[in-house]
Amino acid sequence: EMCIRDRTGAVEFVYSGYIKIGPKIFAVINGVEYAHGDELAEGGYVVHAIDKNSVLLERTDGPSGRKFTRRVLLVEDPTDKIRIRVVKKR
Repeated sequence: EMCIRDRTGAVEFVYSGYIKIGPKIFAVINGVEYAHGDELAEGGYVVHAIDKNSVLLERTDGPSGRKFTRRVLLVEDPTDKIRIRVVKKR
């Protein structure tokens, strides 16, 4: 299982897609589809809110019971940007 970490050792989340199927909404985080209330494969975070532009993740710290939230912004696929940028000059 792939787990991406930043320089501080915190788990990195990449929100790359928003899928709406009827009344259900899914967020694609680190390549996996999650619905509201689902727990992510790493980091102990639960999907708290899904928006077209961002997802709000929430984690409860075991010993203290404190809640931590993290907003992850939608990242566009860099391959799409590259494809758009390629312009042939005649």
